[in-house]
Formats: sequence, structure tokens, C-alpha cells
Amino acid sequence: MSKRILLSGFMLLSCSLLFFAAAFYWRIYRPQSAEEGKLLFAATVSEPRTDRIILKNSDYTVTLVRENNYWKVAEADFYYANSLRLEKLFNAFDRAVYSLCMKKTGNGADKYGLRNSLKIQTYAGEKLLDAYSFGNNDPYNQYRFFRPAGENKICQTETKFDFPQKFYSWLQQPLMQLQESDVREIKIIADNGKERLISRTAEFLPLLDTGSGRSVNLQNFFDVTGFLSFTDVLSARNFPEETALIGTIDITLFSGLVYKMQLFRRNDSFWLKVNLSSTALPTAGIGDYIKDNAFLYDGWYFRLSTSKGKVLSDLIAD
Repeated sequence: MSKRILLSGFMLLSCSLLFFAAAFYWRIYRPQSAEEGKLLFAATVSEPRTDRIILKNSDYTVTLVRENNYWKVAEADFYYANSLRLEKLFNAFDRAVYSLCMKKTGNGADKYGLRNSLKIQTYAGEKLLDAYSFGNNDPYNQYRFFRPAGENKICQTETKFDFPQKFYSWLQQPLMQLQESDVREIKIIADNGKERLISRTAEFLPLLDTGSGRSVNLQNFFDVTGFLSFTDVLSARNFPEETALIGTIDITLFSGLVYKMQLFRRNDSFWLKVNLSSTALPTAGIGDYIKDNAFLYDGWYFRLSTSKGKVLSDLIAD
């Protein structure tokens, strides 16, 4: 290896070490700005009447509205917001603080990803509490750049404020999470009145078609109902009455919980109506479960992805 190559490598290494040393020194010993350590959403977390949060990126807008102690999504006919998403969002509000601020210069909005950024606004009634635009993460993924609304500066925070890719992730999901071992009976009724019953008497036995006595391959069905999510939702008052009913699927669990599903087709989309009930002698806790969760289903119609809707439709038509 030539001395020139060794010298070039040594110089490159020295420059890299110098750069990281300078960055480390700046992070540790730089003068503290007036904002540093200040809570971004101080007005929001201290205001018990906070009742509206608007989150907007280049793909969609979500307006979270608090009604009767429930957070709902205005763009989804005021269906209930995802409790896990809300918990993450409010935790971020509680801990997000300023780390560093600098005046915006030149093409700062483009450089820091603030032109097509995530925007968050919080309100109590018509009063604006907090408003920020969030851009890219820093190259080391330790901080996220943001800009307070109406201010000519760019700042950093260690809180990332992750935003899901799909709008429907903000809705309370899923409709059900079934395990095949929990299912005792599946009753299928097509729109023409044809019925089919698939059942078993014990968890360790296979599910059998009671008409033929043969076992049934339900892998696709359980793949769908293992985490049955939806992409949109409409209240009963806004659901078109002329939508065609494909059929019903009643799922009875060994616990005594019953899911009654009605599948509809509207143009090229599939919609599902779900009701909870129980058998005559359910296990302990099922009555309370229905009481606590029925409001998530009663009076709502849920749009399924085409692939999931087709699996349920094929089961009814089989």
C-alpha cells in the first residue's frame, strides 16, 4: 500500500474525527437558548377543556373532536378514535420539549422538510392553544425539526411525533381478533335464504360442515378475522338504504360471545355491519364485555378492503 493512500486515509479519518468532536462539543457546550427545555404543548396539557386537535400532512387530515369524554374523528362520520394512537399522541404532548432553535435562513423550509410537513393544531373551543409544523428527522435520527406557527425560526425536539401512513389507523381498530380455537360455530345465510352451518363440540375437534359432515378449509376466513380492520365507516343515518345485502355470518365462540355480521355490497366496495350478542349461558364476563363494547358497533357500517370483503363474500357464496 503506497504512502499516498495511507496519507489520504489518515487525513479522511482525522477530518471525520474532527467533525464528530466539533458536533459533540457543540451539543454539550453550546450556549443554551431561551426556549431550551420549554414544553411545546404547554397550553394544551394544562388546559382541561382541550376539545379539538387537527393533524394534517400531505396525504390526509385528521380532526380529533372530544364529545362526552370520547375522542372522535370528524372525517369518519365522528366514529371513535383509536385509543392506542391517542395515548401515543398525548404522551408526545406531555414530553415534547425544545432542544435547539435557530433562525430560518434561505431554503430552510425545504432543507428541513417543513414545506410539506406534519402540522398539529390544538384548540379549546375556538381558542388556538398550540400550533407547530414538524419536518424531517436529523441525519442521526435523534431529533425532529419543527417550526412554531407564525415564527421565523426552526427548532429541534427529541420527540418524533410519528404519523401513520393510512388515515384509517386513527379509527378504533380492529372489529375483531378471532383465534380459530375460540370458534364453536359459524352460521352462514346467503341473500337467497340458503343456510350453511359449520360447527364442532370441542376446541380440539375440527370444524365440520354439518350438511356433508366434512371438514372445511377456513384458512382465508381466519386470516381475515384474526385482525379484521376497516378502511372507512358510516353511521346508519348516512348509509345508503339501497345497498345490497350479500348475506350474514354469525360466529359463536366457546365463551358464548356471538358476532353477527351482515355483509353488503355498494358498487365495488364491501361494507360490514356487526352486532354483539351472547348465547343463553355465556362464560363470566361476556355480558360486561358486550355492555362495554357494543357502542363501537351499534349503528355503524364499516368499509372493508376489497380483498377482505371478497373472502367473506366467497364464504357466503360457497
